[in-house]
Amino acid sequence: CVGWNRYGVTVAGSSSGMSGPGLDLLSTVYPLYYDKVSSVMYIGDYGNNRILKWSLGATSGTIFAGGNGYGCAYNQFQDIYGIVMDSDGYLYVSDFSCNWILKFPSDSNSTTMGILFINLTLTKRLFIDLLTNDLYVTTDTSVVYKISVQNNGTIDKTIIAGVYGSAGSRLNQLHSPIGVYYDYQTEYLYVADYGNHRILRFPSNSTGGTNGTVVARITAASGISSKKLNLPRDLIVDRNGIMYISDGGNNRVQQWLPGATNGTTILGSSTGATGTGANRFNINQALAFDSLQNLIVADGNNNRVQFFNCTLIT
Repeated sequence: CVGWNRYGVTVAGSSSGMSGPGLDLLSTVYPLYYDKVSSVMYIGDYGNNRILKWSLGATSGTIFAGGNGYGCAYNQFQDIYGIVMDSDGYLYVSDFSCNWILKFPSDSNSTTMGILFINLTLTKRLFIDLLTNDLYVTTDTSVVYKISVQNNGTIDKTIIAGVYGSAGSRLNQLHSPIGVYYDYQTEYLYVADYGNHRILRFPSNSTGGTNGTVVARITAASGISSKKLNLPRDLIVDRNGIMYISDGGNNRVQQWLPGATNGTTILGSSTGATGTGANRFNINQALAFDSLQNLIVADGNNNRVQFFNCTLIT
């Protein structure tokens, strides 16, 4: 892409920002997962305690999981934070307050009981390496886990970034991390270090306590300048190593080139303005690319998902 249309199209929820319990509405959107094969979005409808399955172009979704009230039964949610799908079509959902990750089959609906995949304290955002089905999980215990299932069914859980229970701003520490991205080509791990207003990158052999490298946010404090971030929620990295950062506290998406000392606002407001217009966000959350590198953005407090067309190189 050489750029993106700054005016998005609402592909889920209400373009006006209205919330509600109907299947054509959303109530605060945190995570989303886009399946490029089927062109289907799996949306963490946080306020309605459910996962909606929503095809691009559809005017409403269907309940894929939850929708049975607020709770920690295996068919309920309290705080949906992460959603990913493995290569076998199972959907994994992290629940912050229930301290676990549940697993749902591809034909799940509101009556389906999830399968307990793992208990994990204060679990947040998820990323999956579809080559191995390894999960990368941020938590509010100030660490990132890599979770692998062995051939015998044993689940291995390893801290690969941060120091457990030690929030801080040193290069080996994290503070309330949210977004996580593993680049299987370079084997770098990227973390949206929410509380420190920065993006950290960790090497392939990283373990708990390994120093990361600050790759986005040059000055220490949060802010609106192009050198700063404000409570980043998510990020994705393209094949050229370019980062796309959901800078939710500034209501914008920043493009950050490798080695750059500042980012460029490609979506939302460069001044941090919020709103319900097609070129505005209200605390944007998760990001996803489709197969043509169009950007899909969970516009959290606007209760909608926005689609931004890319301008192809000609």
